[in-house]
Amino acid sequence: MPTPNYCNTNHILIGLGGTGGRILREFKMRMFEEFPDPDMRKRLPVSLLYVDSTKEMIPKDGRPRANFRMMGQDASFTYEEFLFIGNGDEATRQKRHVGRQFFASNAIAFVNALRNAYVRCEKISGNSHLNIHIFAGLAGGTGSGSIIDAIVQTRKSFPDAFINVYAMIPERHLPNLNMDTGYYYANGYAALNELNALQVGRYKPIDITGTGEPADVWSERINGVANAITLYSNTNENGLELNSFQELPKAVSDYVFSFVFLLNPQNDVCEDFIRRYKFESEYTVEYDELADMADENQWRSIARTKKVNTFGVKRVMYPELLVLKHITYTIGKSALLQFMFNNWCEGVGYIDEEVGKALHTLYFDDHNIRRWMLDDDHLTLNKKIMDADKDHQDIKSYWRYISLTYANDQTVVKADCPLNELDSLLGAVFSKHFRGVGVEAYYAGKQKSIVDMAREIRHKIENELYEKWKDGDVSIVELLKVSELLIEKVTDIRQHIEDEIAKNGEDIDAIDSDCKANVAEWNNLNIFQKRLFTKGNRIYARHQTDLADLYAARTMTVAWQFAKSLALKLLNEVQKMDADICAFSETIHRAIDQTEWLISEHRKVNKGIEDMRGPIVEVSNEEAVRRFEEELIRNKMEMPVIAAKMRQFILSQSTFYSFSRLADYVSSDDIHDVFDIELSKIVRQKQDEIPISEKRVLGINILSQLQQMLQTDEDIDTFANKLLRENGAFLNLDHNEVNRYVRNNEGDLSPSNPVSINRKCIYVSIPKPQTESQEVFAEKLEQALYRSFVPGIYVTTLSIDMTSPYESELSISTINYLFPMRCIEGLRTYKERYERMQSTEGANDDLPSLFVVENAEEIIRERQSLKPQAPFDPLLPPPPPIA
Repeated sequence: MPTPNYCNTNHILIGLGGTGGRILREFKMRMFEEFPDPDMRKRLPVSLLYVDSTKEMIPKDGRPRANFRMMGQDASFTYEEFLFIGNGDEATRQKRHVGRQFFASNAIAFVNALRNAYVRCEKISGNSHLNIHIFAGLAGGTGSGSIIDAIVQTRKSFPDAFINVYAMIPERHLPNLNMDTGYYYANGYAALNELNALQVGRYKPIDITGTGEPADVWSERINGVANAITLYSNTNENGLELNSFQELPKAVSDYVFSFVFLLNPQNDVCEDFIRRYKFESEYTVEYDELADMADENQWRSIARTKKVNTFGVKRVMYPELLVLKHITYTIGKSALLQFMFNNWCEGVGYIDEEVGKALHTLYFDDHNIRRWMLDDDHLTLNKKIMDADKDHQDIKSYWRYISLTYANDQTVVKADCPLNELDSLLGAVFSKHFRGVGVEAYYAGKQKSIVDMAREIRHKIENELYEKWKDGDVSIVELLKVSELLIEKVTDIRQHIEDEIAKNGEDIDAIDSDCKANVAEWNNLNIFQKRLFTKGNRIYARHQTDLADLYAARTMTVAWQFAKSLALKLLNEVQKMDADICAFSETIHRAIDQTEWLISEHRKVNKGIEDMRGPIVEVSNEEAVRRFEEELIRNKMEMPVIAAKMRQFILSQSTFYSFSRLADYVSSDDIHDVFDIELSKIVRQKQDEIPISEKRVLGINILSQLQQMLQTDEDIDTFANKLLRENGAFLNLDHNEVNRYVRNNEGDLSPSNPVSINRKCIYVSIPKPQTESQEVFAEKLEQALYRSFVPGIYVTTLSIDMTSPYESELSISTINYLFPMRCIEGLRTYKERYERMQSTEGANDDLPSLFVVENAEEIIRERQSLKPQAPFDPLLPPPPPIA
């Protein structure tokens, strides 16, 4: 069923730098996955804005990046979704001040792009409610350098929007040491320091849009500038480490995607989770431990924000898209094997072996040679090659007709020597009148069209071979073999022409001698012999025939020379055709190789519920998938039809001129797009034809799949326990900092205390059961989850939603919230590296400290001893907490 969509308010997602861009890419890819219909996506009030100083993720030369393809569609960032803030191709190279300078120089462009994004959303939704999600990595130059100004300008532009900032802190363990150019950890600490100060109203950066004044956008209403800051790293509480470039952006994207589209705000369980996500709490600050609470001004001093959270996300899912792609590419590979080899093996399907055929007999008989215009008549232009040319009488018949016509002419007959007169007249025809211009002039004129003629012959052959392949009668391997034989044939033809030229020269000499003998014999006759119908008549008749043969041979001398030139050009053309067929063959070979790689890529690699540490747990029946694939690829009735449809779809937009154009037009990406768009439909159709649900591998409810795997109550309890235990948040906290007593702040850290630090909310979404059996299983799972739930000192709630319409997955989301940044594990190490970089990156010493002053009580007592004490008034109430 379609993905549920509870998105009825506007959402703008802003990605700063590479980290932000990767998250936006994953989010957009998920949108294309869940909402494949472009018209449906146009109705989603969601806009993206990717801001970066490089163009590494932007389409190059009009061609989309390979990692932006989703089921045959291009999910690349559009021009309105990208704001380039770099200086040429120069990147920030992890320098925060460079990143901020780049952003500042494009601040007005950012604001305009942001407003345009809002207009696109509002036009769709029809309302003004706005959620803005800002994503950035705090270790790089662009993200950490621009994040403060991006927040400020966003809040300035939209005072009433809900703004959540998702910031990735530097990894504790770098997957690649080259990632740190010296600024990595210092950037992270500096950005956190400024974020905290901005949120408590003690840092008002200059308004970079040109006013020159500090941008005062701190709001007492929300106790900050952003409504929330979500911090995360690549290592979760259970020690699981995710790849920062692939897995982690996907996890962040999935978490945000659920809030944008999947959580029903009308559902009480969802609503409670959303409230915690939005920090609907009045205890969101930590006061300065050095403040004198007796001083009416000092008690308002805020040191640290607690509007900070982190998240954990886990999707136990039936990987429908992965299964669909695996089946699609497996069937697609079989179709490609048909394209390439066209060799069917019973019980196996199409195989990668060529079929043995007597190709020379099949393709190079006399009939084919004439049809392909490789015969002597066409090469010498006895028969026309180009359709636009006139049809002419063949050379021998022409000269016999001309010789006979002039021989009967009375002027010739009455000449003193009719033999010489006939020769003279035929010579004039040869020079000036053959085909209107004379032999030499005719063939000289055709020399100008010799390239076109060679191409016409090639096209005729090539088109016929293409049609045979297109109809599924021959394979590409066969085309390659025929192409090689064709080169051999044209080479043989060239030698044949040389032999004919030599033979024709000999014929001319012999016929010319006969003609001379005729004239000599004629001259030896007396007048009566010449005029009477006796010997003279026989000599004249013989001479007429000899002259016809002589001028035909002389014409063939020129014709064979023309054929020689044409054959050379033709050899070049068939060699090019061979290269073009090879190129197209390479395209299909490459598509086969890439399809095999895609099959491997879309094979389930995790261990399912046996290992539930990762954010995505795939649960599927690989054996059922394999059976479905094998039954289809071995079906001799179905697979040829599927292969034919694939050829039709691949070639439908191409007008065939040559295999070269086909190789240029059809790429392996185009072929895979056809697989994703068209073949996947066929796969779904074949699934729908299966009447027995146990054999189906698409449209599976995750409850049905889990039910098959969790047979006993003990299995269900084990699964529920692992699900809760292994869903760690992607930020490790220092428990000493969490439990630290801070002067002027709450001291009771128990879960029952509404002002405690590091509260935790777990939300489990279970699909609505579709059958009575599934309903029984779902209830058992719900009870097992509650039994496995151990609140602990920080966990506050477990909420289970049993009504999700999203059938393919069971998801669990965790929010750890309401803690100051000082609680981040390892932050002091970042601080040390930051202090070593102060001279280069310009430290801001006026910001409040992220850490608690260790000897705060001692300092306060010393201060109090140095100033006069006001008389104690027991009726004066203590100052209230800030809302």
